[in-house]
Amino acid sequence: MFALNTSFDGTRLDTPFYLIHGWDPQSTLKAMLGPTPSTCAEDLRNKVRRHRSDIQTQKWKELSERLKIGFQKGDAVWLYIPKL
Repeated sequence: MFALNTSFDGTRLDTPFYLIHGWDPQSTLKAMLGPTPSTCAEDLRNKVRRHRSDIQTQKWKELSERLKIGFQKGDAVWLYIPKL
C-alpha cells in the first residue's frame, strides 16, 4: 500500500497520498532517524525570519502611530532654512 500511495501519478502530477493528506508520507526509516541537521537549520532559519518580520512590523506600526500624533514639546526636530 505504501508503494501505491507514494508512486507519482503523471495525470495529477503528484502522489495519491499527497493529494489526500496534503503532505508527503515518511518511511519507517526516516521516522526512526528523525529530522536531518539541515532541516533543523532550515526550520530555525524560518523561525528567525518570521520573528524578525514580526518585530519589524511592530516597529513600523509604532513609528506610524508616532507620526500620526505629530510633534510634542521637547522633541528633537530638523529645521530647514533654504537661504541664510
